[in-house]
Amino acid sequence: MSKKNLFNKKFNKSVLSINKRIESFFNFFKENFSSKKIFSRNLNAIDKRIFFTIAIIVIAITGYFLSPSFFDKNKIKAELENQILDQYNLKVKFENNLKYGLLPKPHFVSKNATIEYETNDIARSKNLKVFITMNNFISSDKIKIKNLLFRQTEFRVDKTNFKFFIDLLNFNKSDKDINFINSKFFYLDRNDDVIFFTKLKSLNY
Repeated sequence: MSKKNLFNKKFNKSVLSINKRIESFFNFFKENFSSKKIFSRNLNAIDKRIFFTIAIIVIAITGYFLSPSFFDKNKIKAELENQILDQYNLKVKFENNLKYGLLPKPHFVSKNATIEYETNDIARSKNLKVFITMNNFISSDKIKIKNLLFRQTEFRVDKTNFKFFIDLLNFNKSDKDINFINSKFFYLDRNDDVIFFTKLKSLNY
């Protein structure tokens, strides 16, 4: 009788041990390989990939649009002066270093600029914005002018250089605009005395 009881105890203990192992195996499988767990892990991995992809795209686009700010200032100054002369027959000299601005549209700005006509200074502008196209910002040689905006420009004109305005209008080889905002027009006599002046709120070529 005692032998039989001893056998039954050992058998029950073995069965319980096997049951525990089986249960432990299924619990482990459920915790680590269940479809919900796998889906959650995959979703987290996808979320991270999407986040890093978007971050890389944003950084690349931002870097592209800000790249003109790292151009050599003297080189870009000479490039823009040459383009203005070629496209508008307008000889402009930037007196200060150019600064790059992104908003509202990509542009370079100069606080002081001089307009020359036939070797003489005909106007001085306190603020000149050179808006550029967004086609290629990789190299300063690829920068293209879109339009010009002069602010607070003083024209000093006499009968010898009044033709400047006609030449500017006739020579323009493109549909790009030249705008003069809040400017003044001084007409001088042969002694450089002011005969009359007028304010130009807006002059658009």
